[in-house]
Amino acid sequence: MSEFVGGIVLLVSLALIGHSGLSAVERKYYLSFAKSVHSQADTSLPIDITLECLLGLLLSIFGAVLYAGEFQEVKMDKEISKRTMDILGMTPSFKSVRHRGSRLSKQTL
Repeated sequence: MSEFVGGIVLLVSLALIGHSGLSAVERKYYLSFAKSVHSQADTSLPIDITLECLLGLLLSIFGAVLYAGEFQEVKMDKEISKRTMDILGMTPSFKSVRHRGSRLSKQTL
């Protein structure tokens, strides 16, 4: 259930960030037009666009944490205690499947 809510929160946050970006671009075009008409135009970004972008950022972080689901512990003591020594000792990287034994058995037969 929390993954579903996290996905919804992520979508809302992406919409907020997209809308604030679009508003910033519209503000830029407005300022370029206003500078040609008036010599003194306020070039700063309005506070509502900045707050909308920051709210989208915070919601995206919160939504990503919800969407990620259950975290695992950093210490692997509990996970390792569930496994047997045979599984822990098995290292497939050292296991050699292709060896000369198959060639030796063909020559002896």
